[in-house]
Amino acid sequence: MRIRRNDNDGDWTFGHSLTDYCINNSQGIAQRIKTRILEWLNDCFFNQTAGIDYRTRMGQRNQRALLDEDIRKIITETEGVLALIEYQSSLYERSLIVDFKVYHIYSELPYSTSITLQGVQYV
Repeated sequence: MRIRRNDNDGDWTFGHSLTDYCINNSQGIAQRIKTRILEWLNDCFFNQTAGIDYRTRMGQRNQRALLDEDIRKIITETEGVLALIEYQSSLYERSLIVDFKVYHIYSELPYSTSITLQGVQYV
């Protein structure tokens, strides 16, 4: 599996040959999960059904459980992920912090990471 690396701003990196790619490693899987979680529904012209309906999930009350369900589904359906073994989300001010552990095709031990979603209102 090969995926182009993102820089600190989330943009693709260019100009460094193969070092611009994550090739067959945990970092590539983690980046793929994060990219898919941050994708908004109906935002990509060639795949309108990909992503999460953040306008509804973060703009209306009582959506927290549904948002967690959406995020879990995206994690488990990401190419290379074998199992989601731990999931926890928490609100801090206007951010939703998602911590999770997965087994993936390049790991023998669980891989853990954290993703922060900014601008959460009511979940």
